[in-house]
Amino acid sequence: MELLQLRYFLKLAESEHLTKTALKLRISPPSLSSSIKKLEHELGVALFTRSKQRIHLNENGKNFYQYVNRSLSILDEGIESLHPIRNYALSIALTSQSVYADMLYAFEQQYPEIPLKSSTLTYSDVINSETLNHHDFYLGIIEDLNASEREIIQLCSSESPVVMIARSHPLASKKALYLEELKDMPFISITQENSSATQFVFRVFEEAHFKPHKFFEGNYLVRQKMVSENKAVAITTMVGAVANALKSPMVTFIPIIGIKATRTQSISWPKQKPLSASEKKFIRFCQNYFKKHPWI
Repeated sequence: MELLQLRYFLKLAESEHLTKTALKLRISPPSLSSSIKKLEHELGVALFTRSKQRIHLNENGKNFYQYVNRSLSILDEGIESLHPIRNYALSIALTSQSVYADMLYAFEQQYPEIPLKSSTLTYSDVINSETLNHHDFYLGIIEDLNASEREIIQLCSSESPVVMIARSHPLASKKALYLEELKDMPFISITQENSSATQFVFRVFEEAHFKPHKFFEGNYLVRQKMVSENKAVAITTMVGAVANALKSPMVTFIPIIGIKATRTQSISWPKQKPLSASEKKFIRFCQNYFKKHPWI
């Protein structure tokens, strides 16, 4: 049994697609298939169930994957520990610092030897692969990404839009709203038109074939003030509301009916990018953090 076989198995187990995995590993599909069959022969059990169209991890494979994943992670950390500590900071790109601030602080407290450098990006930066790939990781919205170019791990359930509205508004007691019910109200979004959040608002309007009669822009404090005073309403998600809206008894949030547009928080990195032990730690930390500390 060779270390390379185990790394090949790990990648194939994660994708369950022979050709795509071989392409990522830069070997031929027959070579990958031969390596996996040799591993199975040495173990004395099949790890995959094969059909003409697909290859699926079986129960033996699922159990073996857990051990291989842990073992290789420990091995990679051991290899990295043999080298002098470098002051290399992981470059983290975000579109919303407030959403991830607590998690990034917690990571630096737990791993002070792994410095982080975060940068806030515009929507144009995110959809520009060249700009985004300058960073080790992107923490943000799946729907903004080119999924064919990124490895993506979802960090929470996909969210549908909600209306941020003053409790004094006549519709504030409703459990759900159609956008058309707010046709006489001005809307407000954050100032940066080139922001992910504002692009989401535009997608909601487009899907609903809705055009507000008046549209304001402002920072988060201005948005909060105008909504609280019943001078405007805003579209957001509950994660966005928790991160960016000040707690106020004067404001409530109501789901919007009939909209399929979603926002899904994630961590992603360029496909085929080799991951260091520090980077793997960061990925695992992100996944575990929001299981223990959900946004909502």
